[in-house]
Amino acid sequence: MSQKPVQLIPMLCVRCQWPIPAELDETAWVCEQCGQGLLLDDVRGLCAQDVFFSKAIEAGKKGQPFWVTRGQVTVTRRETYKGDSSLEMREFWAAPRLFFIAAYQTSLDDIVSTGVSLLRRPIAMEPGSPVPFLPVVTPPDDVHALAEFMVVSVEAERRDALKYLEFTLDIEPPQLWIL
Repeated sequence: MSQKPVQLIPMLCVRCQWPIPAELDETAWVCEQCGQGLLLDDVRGLCAQDVFFSKAIEAGKKGQPFWVTRGQVTVTRRETYKGDSSLEMREFWAAPRLFFIAAYQTSLDDIVSTGVSLLRRPIAMEPGSPVPFLPVVTPPDDVHALAEFMVVSVEAERRDALKYLEFTLDIEPPQLWIL
C-alpha cells in the first residue's frame, strides 16, 4: 500500500492571500493585513472564521481566545450517595447556558475551572475593537467534549455527593471570542 507524500501548503489568507504566520498547534488566526478571521479545519483546510473581540479587554493587555456556545443540558438520570440537590440542578439547567471554552494553551483543569466559573457567572458579550491575543490552540471540534466536562464538574460539586450522571448536551456552533 503506497502512501501519498506529505504536501506542504502555504497558509495564505482566504481574502487577501497574505501569508499567515502559523505556529505549531495553532488552529485560528486573524490576518494581519485585512483582519479576516481564519480557521484551520481538518476537512475544509483554511477557511473564513468570524472572530469577535470583547469591549471589556483592558487597554494594553493581550486578549484570551474562548470558544463560546449556547448549550442546553438535559439530565436524564442522576444518582447520589446522600441528600438530593435535584431541585437546584433542575433550576440551574432549566434554561440554555453560555459555555466558555478557553482556546489558548492551558491545562484541562484550568479550562474546566475557568469554564465552570464563567458558566455560573457569564460575562457580557459586547463587541469591541480588535486587539492582539494569545494563540488559539483548541479546535472547535473539542468544544462539545470540554463542555461535557464542565457539566460533570458542576454536578459533582453539589453537596449531595454525585454517584452517577447521565445527560444530553445540545450546543450551537461555537463562536470565537477574544475576551
